[in-house]
Amino acid sequence: MLTVRASRDSILPALRFACAKNGMVYTRMVRDEPELLVFELMTVRDEPAQVTGVRAGESDLWSFEAEVGRFGNVGLEAALLIMFGERLNAVRAAGQ
Repeated sequence: MLTVRASRDSILPALRFACAKNGMVYTRMVRDEPELLVFELMTVRDEPAQVTGVRAGESDLWSFEAEVGRFGNVGLEAALLIMFGERLNAVRAAGQ
């Protein structure tokens, strides 16, 4: 799980960046609600993946989880979330 402060506008670009660095592509947004985001991804091996983000109330604090493959891939899930978090933090730092 990744917990990070992020503006809503920075989430998708940061996720696309993290996907590209981890051999995945963003395919579509499954849910787009004020406090819930669900993104559908695909790996280079045609495995489905998903990133789910839940916002803590009215704040800019988000918690994200990743699921990769039909049976999970802990290493790739962690790598994706780490890169995603680093990109979100870099964008946030650049904006301050």
